[in-house]
Amino acid sequence: MVGRSMLELAGANRDDIHYDLGSGDGRLNFLAIDEPFCVKKTVGIDVDPKLVHFAQERSKVILKDRGLGTPSTAASDANGDVVGDDEETDTQALAESIVRYKPELCFICADLLGKEKKDKDQSSAVDLSECTILTMYFVESALTKLKPILEEHLGGTGCRIVTNQYEVPGWEARKVEIVSGLKIHLYVLD
Repeated sequence: MVGRSMLELAGANRDDIHYDLGSGDGRLNFLAIDEPFCVKKTVGIDVDPKLVHFAQERSKVILKDRGLGTPSTAASDANGDVVGDDEETDTQALAESIVRYKPELCFICADLLGKEKKDKDQSSAVDLSECTILTMYFVESALTKLKPILEEHLGGTGCRIVTNQYEVPGWEARKVEIVSGLKIHLYVLD
């Protein structure tokens, strides 16, 4: 419920590329490719290689079960026209084949807040430049450390950032909602 509300607050849609920092088992990424959001791409980033592997394996099953990324099954004749029992069925099958949704879904193991020098370089190895929506659930001290990284990589892009429960110190939220007793904050990096 909270994850869905975070995506709703951000206004997630088919034009968006979503990143979830601290993605864990990928549940927010899986919500992002679901109706009504259907983002074109979602990327989960987590420090735990076991969770990243679990999310990658789970994504294979989910995409297969949902039939996402598979070609349309509408029948066609020699001219490529969709065939069916009646005109309404033909129109519906054609519309479904045209708007077939094929999301990109991936998971990355990285630590943007690494303590060692080589780990700090991971923040530049993860390219956030395409991100239009970023979700995260971190305590205030972690958000304080992430703030300059996000400003450097996403400042001026209009990226919508949604945090769960904790505020980003020094940023003014455009909107705050309470869902299941938790505050979710929307920020826009203009």
